[in-house]
Amino acid sequence: MRKLLSALKTTIVKIWKDQVGAGIIVFAISALLTGLWNKIDEKSFTVFKNHIITFFKQEIPIWGTLLFGLVAWISVLLYRRRKNKNALKKDPIWNEQIGNFTVKELYLVLSKQNLPFKTNGMMWSHEEPPTDNLIILLSRYEIFLNAGVNNLDNIEDGGYIYGILAPKLLSYGLVDRSTEKDKYDIEKITYQMSDLGRKFISCLERLDMKHENR
Repeated sequence: MRKLLSALKTTIVKIWKDQVGAGIIVFAISALLTGLWNKIDEKSFTVFKNHIITFFKQEIPIWGTLLFGLVAWISVLLYRRRKNKNALKKDPIWNEQIGNFTVKELYLVLSKQNLPFKTNGMMWSHEEPPTDNLIILLSRYEIFLNAGVNNLDNIEDGGYIYGILAPKLLSYGLVDRSTEKDKYDIEKITYQMSDLGRKFISCLERLDMKHENR
């Protein structure tokens, strides 16, 4: 049935694009409408008109008016929400490149991952690891990653950012890793937000702003 309808649609479009075919279609439709109009006599038209007038003269209960208004309001909200959602899905920002990923690809990958693992520090302090996805964690700990976290810091997170989150983000190029030794020859390993990480967060913020302004 679908193949038949598809073939019929293709044929009609092909005929419509042809000037002669389009003229024939217009003529046929005009003739059909003219024939139907001629079959409607004055009495039938009057009866139909009276039915319409009677319908609109009927008193509609207040609950019916409220119900109709509520349904119309919800329909408009759903339409606008769907329209905005579709517009955001097609936004060119989603196609910007972040390393080996587009923004959309990386967003989908990170939004489906979480890291509910404990560090030794969390075990000693009886802290539970976060169960949020990586998009939320990246946003939550953005300020620390921008400043840089290292193995000598005391952020009071049980070492979660340094030991669990940052190495995972490093695998996507969202943070950089650097190593240096202090004057006591103690090695300090630092994770800091990379240019790709800042670009990715900027893209997400621009998408959020567009969503809020719609």
